[in-house]
Amino acid sequence: MKRSTKIVLLTPLALVVLLFNIVIVLAIIARSRGVEAAPIPQGSLIETVASDADYAGAYRVPVSSLEFPSVDVLEAVAFEQGDGIVGQSPTEIVYRGRAPGLLYHVSYLLNDRAEQRWVTLSTAVHYETTVGKLYFAGVRLVHWGLTPWVLSQWAEGR
Repeated sequence: MKRSTKIVLLTPLALVVLLFNIVIVLAIIARSRGVEAAPIPQGSLIETVASDADYAGAYRVPVSSLEFPSVDVLEAVAFEQGDGIVGQSPTEIVYRGRAPGLLYHVSYLLNDRAEQRWVTLSTAVHYETTVGKLYFAGVRLVHWGLTPWVLSQWAEGR
């Protein structure tokens, strides 16, 4: 094999390894800031969607009740989804979206427990095709690292 061919073949692999390492570092930092994996919240709007999902997961983090006084603040902080809102309550917003071969729901929930305000971000994914399974196999790792990172940024007030 020529040297240039080896470089062309190894460069994408090196980029994937670098991305993997970045995601792991972000996840470790987020968890050190108080983000924790959590079950899908009982009684939440997303709970019924998540019950038959191919993937369901949630992360939560303690936040300041001054910075997050209501679910309206969550709506402003969360990525703009516009028409993607499929459910809303005084404490929760649920978005629905599509990606290649899958349907997903994302929920942002504000709740108070043990005199602390928490934000819980839940995700439920339904595969529609094999392409969806393959697509989410790659996205899942990124989701595992970036979702806690986003929550940790919110908790830090950024």
